[in-house]
Amino acid sequence: MTDTVPLRLVDPVDALATKVSDRCGLAIDPLQIAAMLESDGMTDRMATQDYGYKDVFALAEDIYRRIPHRGPGEPLPRPDRIQALRELSHGLLYTMPSAVFPAVAFLLGARNTITGMVYATAFGWVWTMGWTSVAYRMTGHGRTDLAAKVLRRSLLFGVTLPSLVGIPFLSPGAWALAVAQLAFQLAGGILLFHRREPVLFALSAPAVGVGLGFLFGGGTRPLAVAAVAAAGACVLLVCVFAVLQVVRVPAVKEPAIRIRAEVPRALPVIGYAALSALYLLSADARLDQPRLDLALAVTPIVLGMGVLEWRARRFGERSLGLLRRTRYPAEFRRRVLRAFAVDLVVAVGTLACLALVLAAFLYGHGQLSRLGAASLAGHVLLGGAYFTGFLLINQARFGRLLGVLGCVVAGYLGAVAYLGPDRQVPVFGACSALLVFGLVIGLLPDLGQVWRYASY
Repeated sequence: MTDTVPLRLVDPVDALATKVSDRCGLAIDPLQIAAMLESDGMTDRMATQDYGYKDVFALAEDIYRRIPHRGPGEPLPRPDRIQALRELSHGLLYTMPSAVFPAVAFLLGARNTITGMVYATAFGWVWTMGWTSVAYRMTGHGRTDLAAKVLRRSLLFGVTLPSLVGIPFLSPGAWALAVAQLAFQLAGGILLFHRREPVLFALSAPAVGVGLGFLFGGGTRPLAVAAVAAAGACVLLVCVFAVLQVVRVPAVKEPAIRIRAEVPRALPVIGYAALSALYLLSADARLDQPRLDLALAVTPIVLGMGVLEWRARRFGERSLGLLRRTRYPAEFRRRVLRAFAVDLVVAVGTLACLALVLAAFLYGHGQLSRLGAASLAGHVLLGGAYFTGFLLINQARFGRLLGVLGCVVAGYLGAVAYLGPDRQVPVFGACSALLVFGLVIGLLPDLGQVWRYASY
């Protein structure tokens, strides 16, 4: 007679709970565990067939009850100051090319300059955001070689296609400006993607210096020609460095991913960029408006864009930190809403300070009108909308983002068409206020949902 060993059956849910406990010990809501399970490939069908639950959420609730909770975790590492400085420099880098435009306008005329700028900005804004989002997805999958391929194609086709399209209806001067601006914008975007802000600054600084020399050196034709020549050399060098950045990437074979499969996911980003460009350019690209204060009203939002990017990233990091120090969902919601309010005030306050400095300068030179002050205020509000939009993008809430933005843009264009161009500035200010209000209302329901944050 032989002894028999009793068979011990292991509860599959216990086994799964043990497997995920290290990652879920800091969870404060079952929905966080459900999000983690779904990211690992768990489906409702698997939850039913393998574990006997009606869906992933029911399974996650049981796992939440079974795993030991470690309480508040260790604080996240200190913020990367170098990364913060890089992001803060973006506003300056975005503004630097404008130092050359007065010299360009001196040679080409204001109408040709504005036409070329608007054409290049509209196309480059949409094109860059769309393809950069695809490149970031490739990088997230570990395929840096495919990200480089995406950026190479973006630069090549992003310059050639609009160049060919613009030949029939752009004057030679406007066409040349548009091509140069597109090349600089796309190549500069590649350098920013690879965190080469110092390189872009060093390559742009000489042209900026010559452009400022034209402004403060009497505005003569030789200085204008020198500024444009320096700008052309800058564009060429930036393109060379950008190409070198994306051709020296080693090939990676795994995981197997097709670029074409990721393109549809970039469509919401492209839609957001298109609506944003339409709204801002329709407000600022006034071919018949010679006033300096209206022309410079966009400066605070461009110069402060780095602050908006920095605060949006830090909000995400602080939200994760709050999850590690919070025990209850209600507490997390209160604290994250307070953090959002602080960041929104900082973002809008920074732009307001920049606008006040510009307004004081214009007022001191007798160039500030009521319309100019109203336009500055409208752009400050638009900056608050951009910041809130960044957070909606980070949480993939494109439906609300595009819905609110689309309604505001349609309302703005319709109101200007009905009331006339003389009412354009106050309508822009009112619509910008509605935009930031609508986006905040669209964001608030999601801010306190802990499952939207990767806490493990």
